[in-house]
Amino acid sequence: MPATKSLALMGVALVVTGVAVARGQVATSAPPISGDTVTLRLTIGGEPAQIGVQNGSLARLTLKDGPTIGLRPVIRGESIDLVLLEVTVDPATGNEDARQLGSERHLEKGRVERFDLSGLALDAELVAINSGQMPTSAPAGPCRTCCVNCGAITMCACWVILDCGSCCCDTACKCWEGVDAGGQAPKAPSGCDPSVNATGPSRRK
Repeated sequence: MPATKSLALMGVALVVTGVAVARGQVATSAPPISGDTVTLRLTIGGEPAQIGVQNGSLARLTLKDGPTIGLRPVIRGESIDLVLLEVTVDPATGNEDARQLGSERHLEKGRVERFDLSGLALDAELVAINSGQMPTSAPAGPCRTCCVNCGAITMCACWVILDCGSCCCDTACKCWEGVDAGGQAPKAPSGCDPSVNATGPSRRK
């Protein structure tokens, strides 16, 4: 059975579930609570990104020689509550743990929230909330989350657009749904294995 922990978030329980991975290690994840997805525009230390995250799921931002940050949006009508977590690894066991960074933020469409993470500025903006349905069965293979690595930044979500490339798990969400007018949606999904370094030309004008 996966290990489960609950973090109290202003009266709302955030359930972070440990999922078994290679060699019996436990990885931190958060299961979706509906089939809806959230489109976020991020600026990470000046670098632009757009991601699609299933409602209640955990997107990941990993910085080279830095922390891994989890972003968990929860839809509240036409807005979201966004929680940031720091994901750490126990060097003895390889198991992951997560702790909440600050208080949750309430984001309405078009509002930019800034998070200061140990000297790194992270701006987050809610672009769109997209309705959807939970899949009737779990997608085959690992493709609920895919990752793009752009050197100093690795971003993982249901779909990701960075300047160096993009990826999408089209079995779990609609690719590029809600991409803002300032970005160019890739033509096809790629990199559905979370270990894949999905790279390509710039997806932004």
